[in-house]
Amino acid sequence: MCEISIRTMTVQDYPLFDVMESALHRMHQQARPDLFAELAHPCSRAEFSQMIQDSHRELFLAEWKGKPAGMCDLLLCESSPNPILLPQKSAHVDDILVLGEFRRKGVGTALYEEALCRAKRFGAEHLELMVWAFNESARKFYEKCGMTLRSFVMDMKLEGETT
Repeated sequence: MCEISIRTMTVQDYPLFDVMESALHRMHQQARPDLFAELAHPCSRAEFSQMIQDSHRELFLAEWKGKPAGMCDLLLCESSPNPILLPQKSAHVDDILVLGEFRRKGVGTALYEEALCRAKRFGAEHLELMVWAFNESARKFYEKCGMTLRSFVMDMKLEGETT
């Protein structure tokens, strides 16, 4: 028996999604309180329902021996909205989360591989994602999966008055 199974989320999975998305948001909020608001529930049930119905979005759940272990939110894009870039289909991993007790058991790899499969089935030429600089373990994981750095986003906190 395979210990990890992957399935597409349904509207009935909102409570699971809420727990996982809240944990992910909390991690981001604690690392960058200057950017992320404190929210108990970063995504409402209505927003989740819209996400599930979006034909260019895939939400899927990993289960470890039948227990929810992680999730992925994958966006499928027909073409770049930027006119200076060549038009092409792409897929963007918006979120991957593996719950703490299921880390280092292959759940993240299974979610990533499922994202790759779904992206290829869509006809995407690229799979992309964004990793916050503070999340070094995620960056190392994605590098281990074969992803490479494409660009940097840099910022600087500005002090003082504005005119």
